[in-house]
Amino acid sequence: MNHLTNSLLTVSVPLTARDRTTAERFAKQQPNAEKYTQVYRNTLAVLATHRYLEWLSIESTYEQSQSWNRFGQTFSNIADLFVYQGKGSLECRAIHPGDDRCFIPEDVQRDRIGYVMVQLDTSYREAVLLGFVPHVSVTHLPLSYLQPLDSLIDQVTGKANVKPITQLSSLIKGVLDQGWQANHRPEKQSQNLTYQMRCLALDERQPVTTEEDQSIRAEKLKSMIEQFYQKAQLELKADSFSLDDPQAALVSLIRTTQNDEIRWQAAELLSELDPAHPLSPVISTKDLGMYLSGHAIALQVGVLEKPDGRLLILLRLFPNQPHAHLPTGLQLIGFDDTDNLIFQMESRLKDGYIQCKLAADAGDRFRIQIQLGETSVFESFQV
Repeated sequence: MNHLTNSLLTVSVPLTARDRTTAERFAKQQPNAEKYTQVYRNTLAVLATHRYLEWLSIESTYEQSQSWNRFGQTFSNIADLFVYQGKGSLECRAIHPGDDRCFIPEDVQRDRIGYVMVQLDTSYREAVLLGFVPHVSVTHLPLSYLQPLDSLIDQVTGKANVKPITQLSSLIKGVLDQGWQANHRPEKQSQNLTYQMRCLALDERQPVTTEEDQSIRAEKLKSMIEQFYQKAQLELKADSFSLDDPQAALVSLIRTTQNDEIRWQAAELLSELDPAHPLSPVISTKDLGMYLSGHAIALQVGVLEKPDGRLLILLRLFPNQPHAHLPTGLQLIGFDDTDNLIFQMESRLKDGYIQCKLAADAGDRFRIQIQLGETSVFESFQV
C-alpha cells in the first residue's frame, strides 16, 4: 500500500512470520539485549528493502551482505543490502514510528550507493519505506532531508549517475529543483545590508512607532542611497526623482550603474523595500547540512538581470543558524565548463559568510565545489 506522508510517497511492505523468524535467529546469536534488538531490527529493514526492490524487478541479495554475516552483526551496526544493478550496497536503516531523524553509524557513511529509511511498526508486521538519500556525513539524519523513493530507483538503475544541472533561468521563474527553497531576503550576518535595513526599522517585525523614528529611518535611507550614487560616480537627477522616493532612486541606480557591486547592493536594498519588485534579485537557498559533517551551512544563489541581458550571480555560503559563524577552512571554489578555476575563497575565524559574484551570458555553464576538510559537495549551474 502507498501512503502520502510529509509530501513524500511512502511504500508499505508486509513483514512475514518467516522474516521475523530469520531476524530472531540472528538476534539470538548476540551477546546482550541491546545487540539483540539492533540486529533484529536491522534484519527486518534489509528484508523489507529487498522485497520492495523485488517488486520492481531490481535484483538484490542479502546473502552477500555484511548484515548477514555473524561477525558483521556482532561487531558493527550494519544493515547493508547488495544490489546487482547498482553494483554496490544500500544501507537500510530502521527507525521507530514518530522518529524525526535516523541514526547513521560512522562506519556505514561510506562505501554505499545510498541509504533507505525503513519505519518498523511495534508488532513488526509492517515496514514503511519512507525515502532515500544518496549519501550522508552526519550520524543523525533529519528525515526532512529524505528524497522520494523514485530517487532510489534512479540511483540503483544508474539513471542518477549524472548530477542534475540547476537551471538559473528556472530559479528566476520560481521553478525550483529538489532541495532548493525560495526566499526573498538574503540571510547573512550583521555585516550586510539586510541587517542595516533592519536597524532602520524597515523590517515588518520592527515597526516604526513614532514620527521621530520615521524621520530617522528616512534620513538614514537617503544617506545610504547617496553613498551608493557617490561610489557609482553618478548624479542624483532631481528632475527625474528625489530621495523622498527611494525606490525610484534605487531603480535608476540599478539600471544605470556600471559597477556590479553597487548594482547588487542597491538591488538588495530594493528587495528590502519591495521584495516583489521586478528588479529585486531572485534568491534561492539550499541546506547543505547533511553533506558537510552536520555543520548547519546553507548555499544561497541570487540572480539579478543586468540591463545588457547578462545575469549577475551571487554565490554565498552562510551558517543556517542565528548568531553562528562558518567553520574555519570552509572553501567555495568555482570552475568553468572546461574545469578552469575561476574563483576560490576560504572562511576565516568567525566569518559570518563568504560569497562571490560573477556575471554570465545565456548558455554559460559553471560548477562550484564546497569543501570542508575531506568532505566536498558539488553543484552545477547553467544560465
